Amino acid sequence: MNWIDPYLFFLTALALCVVFVSLALLKPPRKLSRILLAIAAGLCGIFMFLTVLELVIDDFDWMLRLRNMQQIAIILISVFLLGYARELYHAAPAKTMKWIGILGTVSIIDILLVYTDPLHGLMRSDVAVVQVWNFTEISIQSTALNSFLGGVYPFVLTLVTIFLLLRNMFDVPKQYRVVHWLSACVVSLPVLAVIITPMLTFEIPGKIALPFSSMALLLNYCEQQKRCKYRLASV
Repeated sequence: MNWIDPYLFFLTALALCVVFVSLALLKPPRKLSRILLAIAAGLCGIFMFLTVLELVIDDFDWMLRLRNMQQIAIILISVFLLGYARELYHAAPAKTMKWIGILGTVSIIDILLVYTDPLHGLMRSDVAVVQVWNFTEISIQSTALNSFLGGVYPFVLTLVTIFLLLRNMFDVPKQYRVVHWLSACVVSLPVLAVIITPMLTFEIPGKIALPFSSMALLLNYCEQQKRCKYRLASV
């Protein structure tokens, strides 16, 4: 496999940018909303790195391990983004962390079932290696249980996140509403990707990781715009 492939280089550069953005979000002043956004962005960057490694590695066992770790990232991203949106809607760190713990319980159950799937076979009906362009990646046929825990559940959490961001628009002054509306649109990118990509007539390697990484970068932009507006308003 060519490590200097332009597409791999693009994905790796995008992952590095997302990780850098997540670290930048941790700069003072630290609020729980920014910390949760930083964690979600960091998971998006890790997700992209894992995707690149899966495209590079040809060993089936390692590819499957990487895919398992990718599923962990996807599940947890939606949980932390919902916590971020809730904290923006109503700043109550104790309650927000309580909700993250409750919602994360389902995610932990999903993770345990994924890693123990070779024992019970409840999550995947078939796993195969497919070639997309000049890369190889894992193709998984999910069971109904895996589709719910690893697909429907994060999807619903994302929809709730979008609703909270849109609801929050009406609780802030007019000059800040555009930023919240943009944030809601950005969070919807992975949802749109899940809906649109099956309709495409061509395959894209790492097609799920791309919208997540783009979302992380654009959310950081929205967060920076929001901070700038609040800073100008306080002058």
